[in-house]
Amino acid sequence: MKKILGIALFVSAFAFASRAQEAKQPSKEKHKAKKEWKKSAKEDLNLSADQQKEMKSINMEFRNKAKAIREDKSLNEDQKKQQVKSLHAKKQERVKAILSPEQQQKLAQQKKPRKKQHNRDTSTK
Repeated sequence: MKKILGIALFVSAFAFASRAQEAKQPSKEKHKAKKEWKKSAKEDLNLSADQQKEMKSINMEFRNKAKAIREDKSLNEDQKKQQVKSLHAKKQERVKAILSPEQQQKLAQQKKPRKKQHNRDTSTK
C-alpha cells in the first residue's frame, strides 16, 4: 500500500512540475518576441539619438509607475488594470509627441499585426 501511495505521489509531483514548466515557456517566448519587436521597431522608425534617449526615458518612467500600481495593495485587480491602461494611453501620447508624422504612421503600421495577435491571445483565455 505504501509503495502504491509513494508511486502515485511521485507521478502527481512529476506531472505538476512538468505542467509548471510548460506554463513558464509562453512567457519566455512572449518576452523574446517583444524584445525583437522593439529592436526592429526602433530600426524601422529610424529614431534620432534624441528620440532614442526620450523614448528610453518614457519607457523607464512607464515601467516604474506600472510596477508601483501593480504592487499597490490598496487597489483591487480591476482598479490596477484600469490605472495601468490609463498610464499606457498617456505613454502612447508622449511617444506620439516625439515622433514625426512619418514615424507615427510607420509605428501604426507596425502595431496592426501585433494588435491582431494580442486580440487572438486574449480571446482564447
